[in-house]
Amino acid sequence: MATPIDRSRSSATALAGLVIMAGWPAAMARPLDGTDANVQPAGLYQLELGLSDLRGGARRTLAAPVAVLTYGVADGTEVAVSGQFSRALGTLDAGQHRLSMGGTGISFKHQITAAAAPGEAGGAAAGTAASCGLLLPEAGGDAGTGASCSAIVSQLFAAGAAHLNLTLTRTRAQTWSHVLGLIVEGRDGVLGGAVLRPVMEIWSQREHDGADGARTRSLLAGVVWKHSEQLAFDAAVHHERSSGGSYSELRVGLTWLYPSWP
Repeated sequence: MATPIDRSRSSATALAGLVIMAGWPAAMARPLDGTDANVQPAGLYQLELGLSDLRGGARRTLAAPVAVLTYGVADGTEVAVSGQFSRALGTLDAGQHRLSMGGTGISFKHQITAAAAPGEAGGAAAGTAASCGLLLPEAGGDAGTGASCSAIVSQLFAAGAAHLNLTLTRTRAQTWSHVLGLIVEGRDGVLGGAVLRPVMEIWSQREHDGADGARTRSLLAGVVWKHSEQLAFDAAVHHERSSGGSYSELRVGLTWLYPSWP
């Protein structure tokens, strides 16, 4: 899936919160910020629920649940809606609310080409997809609206996969930003009978709101436990650094894949 993400750090309420995960034959989901070039199969739902503990200096924010619901509306196309409830526990910025509902958005993602595994016929050398969506007003957060579009390229390897994301965003604060991100995922491995997959993500954001646009850099490392074909659990640590300070975050959650209701 590719939910619109506004990573602006204009206030501490802007969690890196729309999380997306690896390890599914459909779209990547939790615990990542980026995505791959796959989409949810037509007629299937995918529900992601998570908890985030974000800390930076005297600030601390808990978000639960962080929720994303994705539905395959047609072959090669999916729609996703998202949102999260947050509570600020530490020092508040001027005008910041203790409680908020943010990360609200809706997006559509379309797969252009499907990537083939090494030696597999019938697929493209690299998978490609495009995603666009709306950033909706937040309750207790940014009241504006924005938009985001992403180009995604996925490449499969014998040892895993890599996914490149390029995103252009008109933020809720009516400024422009762009993000370049790379996801690397390993192959499924078995540890003590559990099917585990390591994931890592790096991305860099540049905000275009003045002569010296702010830069943010991010690193995430995590693991996905595939409990069954329908259910997976995840955990990750995430760190960001920008001119406004640094943030560390712990993410845990689950992803549930289920068919359309009759």
